[in-house]
Amino acid sequence: MHRFRCPVSRLLLAVTCVVTWAGLASAEVPYWIVSTRRCPQRPGAFGTGSCPLVFRAEPGRPTTPSTMPQLVGSLDPNRPVVVYVHGSYNDTSTTVRDAKRLFQWLSADATSPRQPQFVVFGWPSDAITLVVPSIDVNVLGNRAEFNGYYLARLLSTFPKGSSVTLVGHSHGARVVAAAMHLRGNGVLQGFRLPPMPADGVAVRTVFLAAALDEHWLAPGERYGQAWSAMDGFLHLRNGRDRVLGVYALRRPFARHPLGRVGLDSLARRGVDLPRQNAFEIDVSNRVGEGHLVRDYTQHPDLAHEMRPFVLYDPSLVLHRR
Repeated sequence: MHRFRCPVSRLLLAVTCVVTWAGLASAEVPYWIVSTRRCPQRPGAFGTGSCPLVFRAEPGRPTTPSTMPQLVGSLDPNRPVVVYVHGSYNDTSTTVRDAKRLFQWLSADATSPRQPQFVVFGWPSDAITLVVPSIDVNVLGNRAEFNGYYLARLLSTFPKGSSVTLVGHSHGARVVAAAMHLRGNGVLQGFRLPPMPADGVAVRTVFLAAALDEHWLAPGERYGQAWSAMDGFLHLRNGRDRVLGVYALRRPFARHPLGRVGLDSLARRGVDLPRQNAFEIDVSNRVGEGHLVRDYTQHPDLAHEMRPFVLYDPSLVLHRR
């Protein structure tokens, strides 16, 4: 292994989403928001038209509604795109607050030609029952997986030659894993991506506090097809994460989470980590028992380690498959 040092009518829900996202404060760095919060959340009922919703955040201006063609048209394939995918129990304000922290944390020097472009991918991750956490975690985990379809479709719209890094936090890592599995011609919940020509988009993935079973990325497992769609994989392992420490309690005989166990578990199951450009940083001593995005972004040295991978630094030469 390599190591680096709303239950309301659809119309009302759409209006609520617009008001909520558009009412947010201005950004320190410009970014886009793609929200599937009003999209259908069951197979066979995928969104069309105004789903997903798109917004633009600019420094000094309030967040405003936009369109997918405007987002895609703004992307420069010569600069990396960082897409942040949040975890469960995030409302819109929490998502944007964490995204701002993450984007500031990962930003290169303002004069760098590799200055990244940022996108927030928001999905409906609010609590379901409020009183039975184990039910919430299972339902939201499945919902995260389902929204991998929307994320995979989003990636297929990016300009040819784009270099994208997906940063998934907690259940956001499951959204990312599902999207990569689908891009690798995998099947999930009985559906797959429709046939389409190769889009020429390179995708790397980063997992923070990954809330998915330790074996699901192994060959033949739930997201085993993900590797064929990834240009590289960076995993931040935290063996002391308190939230992930109770992950296995969500159902009988559940496996431990990848975020605590790390990539050695996948290596034992046949994943050729060097060939897959899989890297890992052990953050146990820095992040400690923390699980939230802010527990990571308070460590600038960690961002410094991650940037060559995240921003496609040409000095980092990866194995080409």
